[in-house]
Amino acid sequence: VGISLALLSGAFIGASVVFTKRALLDLKAKGHDVTAGSHEYLKSGMWWIGMTLTALGEIANFGAYAFVPAILVTPLGAISVVISAVLSAVFLNEKLNFSGIIGCAQCLIGAVIIVLHAPASHITETIPQFMHLVVQPVFLVYSAFVAGALCYLIFYLQPRYAQKSPVIYISISSLGGSYLVLSTQGFGTALVYSIRHWKDDNQFLQWPMYPLLAFVVFFILFQVHFLNKALSSFSAAIVTPIYYVFFTTATMISTAFLFQGFPVGDAVGGVSILFGFLTIVGGVALL
Repeated sequence: VGISLALLSGAFIGASVVFTKRALLDLKAKGHDVTAGSHEYLKSGMWWIGMTLTALGEIANFGAYAFVPAILVTPLGAISVVISAVLSAVFLNEKLNFSGIIGCAQCLIGAVIIVLHAPASHITETIPQFMHLVVQPVFLVYSAFVAGALCYLIFYLQPRYAQKSPVIYISISSLGGSYLVLSTQGFGTALVYSIRHWKDDNQFLQWPMYPLLAFVVFFILFQVHFLNKALSSFSAAIVTPIYYVFFTTATMISTAFLFQGFPVGDAVGGVSILFGFLTIVGGVALL
């Protein structure tokens, strides 16, 4: 179930990038620049189609994180890169050459490797278990570092270099997105656990459940805001693969700090997932 939801999420999100980019290009041609603070895109039907597909993708993602670990779900986001590349060639007239086709195939091969060696279970199921990991000194120090990096990117680098390189917006969105993944996984697993133990161990009776939900909503908005800026300023063919690599890497690092190691079944499975991820990264580089 988790793998199917992850693949479905990739399909929705890959298509959403193209619709969103098309809407932003049309608005920019009319003199409305998102990076300058314009919110005219809220009146665009095409943009709302993109956002609806994004919402469906995130809902599927939410479900996937509730059933399988983030270390599996996030790399499978390569499906969104492949779909985005193909649809961009069709609807945005962005060229997909032979190396791009090979890159798409390589992404799919990497995704298959990861699926075949996927770990079967989570480390946490309940809110107390999840919060016990969150308050560990190692994760708190890492979170402080990420917060400092985000402040530096947003308040210093963004005004100076964001229009020159897509890396600024993508780095901000990716770092925030990695925390969205962790909070979604914590909330999602607790939700599934509550459904199964509604009478005897309902996690909605745990107060951290509600700040965690607010955290999820905040980082969804945070991620979409900066990803919109990146798509408004640069080609989707550039933004999507770079975002995938940055976001996946940030998520895997954050997962390692939270769980103090990668939640894999054994060494062989861990190495296989790593090589599957590197295969995908190589494919993304070709796009």
